[in-house]
Amino acid sequence: MSICDSSKVSIPVFETSNQCAGAAASYVLRQIAFRAGAYAPGIQEAMFEELHTADNGATIADIARWFGRRRQALADLGYRLQCRSSSLPTSDLIAWIKAGRGHRGAVLMINPGLLDPHSATTTPHSIGLSIDHSAPDAEGELAMTDASKPQAIRALVPPTLAAAHRDRDCLSLALHWAGWS
Repeated sequence: MSICDSSKVSIPVFETSNQCAGAAASYVLRQIAFRAGAYAPGIQEAMFEELHTADNGATIADIARWFGRRRQALADLGYRLQCRSSSLPTSDLIAWIKAGRGHRGAVLMINPGLLDPHSATTTPHSIGLSIDHSAPDAEGELAMTDASKPQAIRALVPPTLAAAHRDRDCLSLALHWAGWS
């Protein structure tokens, strides 16, 4: 596990090679909750950690099913998180995330061989996109989270992301705080 350090909070990013979608979703959801002022480490951790299992986090379809099962429990904790499937082109998805001022993020299916030319694999893979913040009221930068590469956590979005995402039919999950759809 790596930690995203800020002056106010540490948001964990779990390193994994086979539940990348779930680990990315978990990180993006925590970032969104942090921006909304609702991130409470410890209270919702057991629920978010469910996304790091093969049953709940291997694919974006698994995450969507987890959301369906956990929607009410999240609401009971005061989390106004929403999830919807998307096939928006990468540039449109990035514009939507940026317009949400930190209340939006996404988990994207990608071809890792197109994202990183040095990658030997072309098997489906997922990354997270969110606005990375140092404090809930600070403007942040768009950042990419790749749970299979600890050095890529909080990385700048590479120019090859659009091609890697397009190769997987632009499949993604759009995540947002209710009211910022």
